[in-house]
Amino acid sequence: MKYRFKFGRGQKVIISDNKTFDDLGYAILKKYGITPEHLYSFRFSNGECTTSAMPFGFFGGFNDGMGTVPIETKLKDRKMEIGEVLILAYDYASDWEKKIKLDGFE
Repeated sequence: MKYRFKFGRGQKVIISDNKTFDDLGYAILKKYGITPEHLYSFRFSNGECTTSAMPFGFFGGFNDGMGTVPIETKLKDRKMEIGEVLILAYDYASDWEKKIKLDGFE
């Protein structure tokens, strides 16, 4: 199965449920023309958040101990529902954040 996420001005990412939140973050940043050079993570509507991803995936999943969900968690393991909104935070010092909505499954 694949997840369809929408964000920004009509942008979307379709990604396999076997991919990780790290993969999702990288795919979204790529759509904005950003090559990750800073940490990024996701916040969920229930207040939980992922650990931070290391830029370019250095060292595999990077666990900074700050989140409740490892960034290397597969999307299918999170059990998200259509309409769920995530916040992608990138470059924490600049407060760059984007709302990401799970729009559907394919």
